[in-house]
Amino acid sequence: MATRSQMLARPRAHIDAGNAATLDLLDHAAEALWDCRDRRKEWRPKYARTSRRPAVAQLFNNDNLTYAVNNGSVLPAAADRLSSRPMLRVLEIGAGTGSATEILLTLLGERELLPRLERYVVTEPNAYFRRCNQRKLASQYPNLPLEWTTVDLDLPWGAQGIAPGEFDLVYAVNVMHISKNLLFSLNEARSALAAGGWLVIGNVCDLTITNRCIPN
Repeated sequence: MATRSQMLARPRAHIDAGNAATLDLLDHAAEALWDCRDRRKEWRPKYARTSRRPAVAQLFNNDNLTYAVNNGSVLPAAADRLSSRPMLRVLEIGAGTGSATEILLTLLGERELLPRLERYVVTEPNAYFRRCNQRKLASQYPNLPLEWTTVDLDLPWGAQGIAPGEFDLVYAVNVMHISKNLLFSLNEARSALAAGGWLVIGNVCDLTITNRCIPN
């Protein structure tokens, strides 16, 4: 009789290797759920714990095809909406390890918009993810005005250093769903926009991509 690992591995042979990080995490989840059933243990995933950090960093990565769709579906829209602005001030919410940040900076470079970048604030509450993001992008773009900080979606953003009316673009990829009060968080994001700025949101839920571009 096949073991659990063998049963999990069988379909993987026919799936693109670019999805390996997602499949690895699914294997981990499947094993944990089986343990819960067999041993009556409660399982609560803690993706940022030390033992799982490398796997999570690989999961939220543009080399992981399953996750790359999150960034590829929404970031071109974000970059396009900046093309008419003389100076660019960007606020990214929930950047993780920086996969979306990396894509947006690449797109701005392709559109020759990086010289207009006046400020780029990258927010991420998880210290490990934030350090990964900063190490990677500060070395790639040493001359850009990149800043790293934290923002709690559920507390007033102005009290956390996000001034009202300051940003030409506020964007979030796969993060707004964790807000305890989505209407509050959306209002805070919109209040951070300058006149004519854009709020761009991308979320993947149950394999359905939802993009929203909201002008201020």
